[in-house]
Amino acid sequence: MMRRSRCGVIILVVVLALWLALALCVPVLAAERGEDGAAGETQTQVDLQEEAAAPKLVTEAEADPALSSFTDINIDGFGDPDNRYAWSMVNFKGKVYVGTWNLETSFGLLQLILGYFFPGFLNGVSDGTEVWRYDEGYYGRSWTKVVDGGLGDRDNFGLRTMTVWDDPDDTPDRGPAIYGTTINSVDGFEVWRTFDGTDWEVVVGRWAEMGNGMGYGAANESGRGMVAMGDYLYIGAMRAQGGQLWRTANGTDWEYVTSVQDLESWNWFYSFGSISLSDMRLFDDDGDGAEELFIGTWRWFGFSVYRYDPSDDSWARVAEYGITSFNNGGVHQLVPFNGRLWILTYNFGEGFYVYASDPRNPQEGITCNADWKVVASGGFNDPGNYYAWDGIVYPVGENGGELPESRLFIGTFNLGKGFCLYSVTKDNEWAVEVGTGSSVPNGITSSRNYGVRTFALYEGKLVLGCAGMLKGLDMFLAE
Repeated sequence: MMRRSRCGVIILVVVLALWLALALCVPVLAAERGEDGAAGETQTQVDLQEEAAAPKLVTEAEADPALSSFTDINIDGFGDPDNRYAWSMVNFKGKVYVGTWNLETSFGLLQLILGYFFPGFLNGVSDGTEVWRYDEGYYGRSWTKVVDGGLGDRDNFGLRTMTVWDDPDDTPDRGPAIYGTTINSVDGFEVWRTFDGTDWEVVVGRWAEMGNGMGYGAANESGRGMVAMGDYLYIGAMRAQGGQLWRTANGTDWEYVTSVQDLESWNWFYSFGSISLSDMRLFDDDGDGAEELFIGTWRWFGFSVYRYDPSDDSWARVAEYGITSFNNGGVHQLVPFNGRLWILTYNFGEGFYVYASDPRNPQEGITCNADWKVVASGGFNDPGNYYAWDGIVYPVGENGGELPESRLFIGTFNLGKGFCLYSVTKDNEWAVEVGTGSSVPNGITSSRNYGVRTFALYEGKLVLGCAGMLKGLDMFLAE
């Protein structure tokens, strides 16, 4: 057993060393790329910078903040410091639901990283994820716990993703439901749903027709992304090597769609570096009125982005090798804003990057690295901003559409100083809402608030769900 553990550590060290060596080559490789996604300035980039609405690299704040106040609306960790993350959040029937990451030990993020390589590190370290609901109560706005103890399995230590889906073929029609995916390194992830926000059921996992981890058990430890497209709900499963894409037409029967291994089978080395599927988003990239499915990945040597066109059941890789930096290890979020698709990344070597789509041929849409432009790099103004962790468009109209004053808000992960919050206008001007350069300190109330993990909207206001170190998560209401 000891020999096996040592081998695992050696393999991990070798992989990390290889990643670091390749990352050091990035400045040279990026400079040689030229128009195919070059980091250096080209004449095309110079021309674009003269157009206010076009994507351009911005290094300093140019706009005034849009938010004037931040109200702390919960007790740290909802009274339990083991509730470390507001890992998922969704507005359902006018109320906000927050799924937590619950971890008993003090290792926090390190425990999660080690658990990815050695799942035994995550055994028995949690009392199980919780779900809390925020709404008006008898004594004003209040929080109500609607799920505890991992819904009967404490190894469900986090509810990683939630979305609302209304099955169009549901008979009888029960209306929309929250669907949530857990992380469970012991048995494999589960999928839960609720139609009323109070009564939750397992639709993938224990006693369900489809077993834990979509039948693969612990090999599929979590679900990372979910999106509704047509008659289906899609879920991306995170595997020990790569990731799978599944879909359902009724919430209980599931079918396999593809995997990272399938998509990247053209190159064994490229496939070897893949860690998982990450965020998924619908976006009309060629202006034909039909949305396509975009999926980001996590990879050792720079993320990829794939596009799925349901009209002909085809896949295309539209970004690779982190576009301009191998250190861009993963896509945290894909966010449509201002007629473009934005990529929010993580980058431990330089600080996060943000890209915006800008197809050279609008009729063809996004096809390769050259159709993306850098709009922020190096963590914007702080390389300690390793993640552009989540993004949301705010404010929006009654139908959820953008307004002239809408901005893209981006929350960061900053383990040293506490998180920052930025906003981007439709003229591509950046503002610092929270953190260095603003009147609001990093982390708002504490530097131990090291990340904005999730956003939601509640009664026309912006809700920030945070990650807290050794104190439990904080929730803020901003306006």
